[in-house]
Amino acid sequence: MAVTLVDTIVRRDGLFSTDVSGRQVILNPQGEYYVGLDAIGSKIWERIESPMPVARLCEELVAAYEGERASIEGDLLRFLDGILAQKLIVQI
Repeated sequence: MAVTLVDTIVRRDGLFSTDVSGRQVILNPQGEYYVGLDAIGSKIWERIESPMPVARLCEELVAAYEGERASIEGDLLRFLDGILAQKLIVQI
């Protein structure tokens, strides 16, 4: 199921993550793989340690970064869909 602005998301339990030079590296022991996030992905990862409404997360990104809202929103939803497919987050 795709992530939408009306969803609330949170990190999945049982993952291990660490900061490596300002970027998050996440290990999913169930899938036996790891994912490396860029700087913006790492900021998002930090914000979703506890449940976060996607619309609020989008507003924070629009305020923090230059760019059109529609572009930032699209990029955010694609990113969240990607980490949802990798079973790193859950929709609540």
